[in-house]
Amino acid sequence: MEEDYLKDLLIREKELRQAEEVSAADCEKVMCEILERVKARGSWESVGEWVQVLSKRRRQPKQAIVGMIKHSISYLDTLARDHILLDTIRTVCEGKIYLEIEFARLTKRMSENYEAKNDLEKASSLLQEVQVETYGSMDKSEKLNFLLEQLRLLLSLKDYVRFQIISKKVNKKILDEKGMEENKIRFLKYMIEYYDHGKDYMEVALSYKTMAEVMGQSMEGINALQEMVVNLLLVSYSAEQMDLLRRVPESIDSDLLEVVGIVTGKELGQPKENVKKLMNDEKWKTLIRRINQHNIRTVQVYYKRITLSRLAELLGMSIDDAEAEIRDMVSYMGFSAKINRLDGFVYFSKKTDAHDRLNEWGNDIYSLLNKLEEVTHLIHRERIINK
Repeated sequence: MEEDYLKDLLIREKELRQAEEVSAADCEKVMCEILERVKARGSWESVGEWVQVLSKRRRQPKQAIVGMIKHSISYLDTLARDHILLDTIRTVCEGKIYLEIEFARLTKRMSENYEAKNDLEKASSLLQEVQVETYGSMDKSEKLNFLLEQLRLLLSLKDYVRFQIISKKVNKKILDEKGMEENKIRFLKYMIEYYDHGKDYMEVALSYKTMAEVMGQSMEGINALQEMVVNLLLVSYSAEQMDLLRRVPESIDSDLLEVVGIVTGKELGQPKENVKKLMNDEKWKTLIRRINQHNIRTVQVYYKRITLSRLAELLGMSIDDAEAEIRDMVSYMGFSAKINRLDGFVYFSKKTDAHDRLNEWGNDIYSLLNKLEEVTHLIHRERIINK
């Protein structure tokens, strides 16, 4: 490989490496000159070979190798995206801590090449090989962008298990810093898609809430706020849901605001058909179920006992559907009710938790002991009088 046209530079490079005080700057300069001379001969394969050879030589300063790698990377801008030199330089960088940033950037470039060829699995697996969260020398903004690219590819592959693992590596404090608004919105959009797939509507709503806070009073911010309300309405009844719905501003769609009033109020109601355009069919069916569940809770406030036929009439649904809804609420939502199918009645009762029952038992025991003490005192008094 040591051609005559490189002889003088190779002698100079050897002298610099073996000197008592090695000058990294001088070594880098000579190494770059070697690459330039090889490049002038028009053989990119030889350029790659010399990058490998020079990086492995004994006593080669790390700073000089870094400079040579950066110089060789500049060649890639003038070559085809999938040129073999890219893989060669990346191989040289692999496993070297002082070249971790260059390795990450080259891996990202290679991943983009595979993505351009529609090989998303290879593109994603390449990016996941790079643990950028452990790179102390990489700028936090670049590190965040790298993680966001990993998340984007995993969503494209619908690999939600790995997505959840990678998403936990994103530092939320960095997202809250000034100038990170665009990256924060991008991250929230990815998380919304992930939560929406798992039908975790509360997390979807909270993500939209954060997005609305970042966007402010812009049209995108108002739309995010509206999406937050839509998803809040799909959440099973909870104190957190009610608290968020009661603080919804009046700038959202009027029909949607009317549904919020139904859910937070104490009256029976049904959503208008216009609300259906704000969501897909699956979410619309879920919304109808949540409204029916609200209506059943409202009936519980005013009735201790009601016939199934009357309940179905109030809810605007069949008797079988009303019975099935009550059954699901009792089984999964902590709702307290009993159905007597023979008589056709539904009995509502206040559900007490273990803490309340323990308090009730404690009060009963306290009352019993007081009565025993009083009886003992009366008996003792009678004995004294009779003596």
